[in-house]
This record gives sequence, structure tokens and C-alpha cells, in this order.
Amino acid sequence: MDRITKIIYPDGTKDVNNKTDNPLYTIIRYNTALNERIVIDAEKNETKATKDWSGNVIQVAKKYKGNWLESTARYDQLGN
Repeated sequence: MDRITKIIYPDGTKDVNNKTDNPLYTIIRYNTALNERIVIDAEKNETKATKDWSGNVIQVAKKYKGNWLESTARYDQLGN
């Protein structure tokens, strides 16, 4: 894909090694309280993944025309 990436750290500072200010970059947001990660790519597509406290992905959702399309997974006590 060979896209130029842009890194913005939690304190608002930017990656000083990236001299370009390209608006086409991927945003990754973490919500540690909910074990959730939201990825917004350069085309503004949003994907949300939620994990249980064992690290298993239990829900994946994609935003489509303003609505979230969700799929879920369940695991037994052994993580299967």
C-alpha cells in the first residue's frame, strides 16, 4: 500500500521523523477500560474490535452508512 503514516502520541505530540503532513493516515484509538480498539483508515472506514480479559476477540464491528454491523464470538472457559 506504501502509504505515508502519521503518528500522534497520546500527549498530542507528533512523530518528528515524518516531515510530511499527509491527511491520509490511520487512526487507532484504544479504550482500555472496555478492552476496545477502534481503527479508522485513510478512507474513513471504522472497525471496532472488543476483547475479553483473556485477550480473545469477542466482537468485531464495522461502520457502514452510519450503522455498526457487528459479529460476535463466544469462548468456553478454556478459551476454545
